[in-house]
Amino acid sequence: MRTIRILCLHGMGDSAEIFETQFRALRSRLPSTYDFTFIDAQNICQPINATVAKLYAGPYRSWYSSPSVTRMAAAHEAVRDRIKNEAPFDIILGFSQGAALAASLLCHEEIRIQQEEGSQSPSNASSLHPRLCRAAVFMCSPLPFSKSLKCGTDVRKYFGIKGGPPSSGLGMRAPHTTVALPETLMPNGRYLKPDLAELENYLDGEETGSEPISIGPFYQMFHSGADSAPKISIPTTHIIGLFDQLWRNHGRELVKMCTPLDGDGGGQRWVYEFEGGHEIPKDDEEIADVCDMIEELVMKIG
Repeated sequence: MRTIRILCLHGMGDSAEIFETQFRALRSRLPSTYDFTFIDAQNICQPINATVAKLYAGPYRSWYSSPSVTRMAAAHEAVRDRIKNEAPFDIILGFSQGAALAASLLCHEEIRIQQEEGSQSPSNASSLHPRLCRAAVFMCSPLPFSKSLKCGTDVRKYFGIKGGPPSSGLGMRAPHTTVALPETLMPNGRYLKPDLAELENYLDGEETGSEPISIGPFYQMFHSGADSAPKISIPTTHIIGLFDQLWRNHGRELVKMCTPLDGDGGGQRWVYEFEGGHEIPKDDEEIADVCDMIEELVMKIG
């Protein structure tokens, strides 16, 4: 049996080492041919909560402090820089912020493939830039944000950022998409705060010559109701905590952004809701169920 390579992205206020430790029970029940690569985020931050601080030593890390366009672009670059000599992987697996980042990477990959296929033959397009992975596992995922002003829904107002559509020089598509989010998609206010350093000192977006043309930061969310939201076309598994008050609804929304069926009517999207909160499943039966779903995913991609 061939080796299945899995890229693992930890959550905010966590680390590769901590995530690997937390994932140990699940990993022990998966085939030994599954090779896991846990990578560290580029930013140092505070631990996500007191329990993590008590149980695990730092440093604690995050992929972004706030999901603005520029912070997301930096997170994309950080992941690709860390795996440039190791990609492609069979599966990308993320927890919490790591899952949202994985979804963002895949959304932009779908957009890139669509653009390439529109300009040349599909066979040539797919060979230009191989996919990052062939399947994905999202655990307790928030919705992904875009690294570009050209896609996603403008949600600056929810972060307390006032302003009209960005200048056309920023490359924003027309018409500018800014719609009210359903109340079920509104996260806890603690996650709707812009990065203060960026808010005060950074001109978000692009520049024309030496003069800034618009002040950010900008926030572009992907969700199923957005006209520009791409459909993640690779097989996916979604692990959602029934009592996850922070991101349960986001996780369910992300399911809608992934292809449900393949061409033969078979399963391409698996969803598992466990009786827990914002955490990796710990119950023996739940662990067994999650492992079964991951193995189904592996069988799907061959």
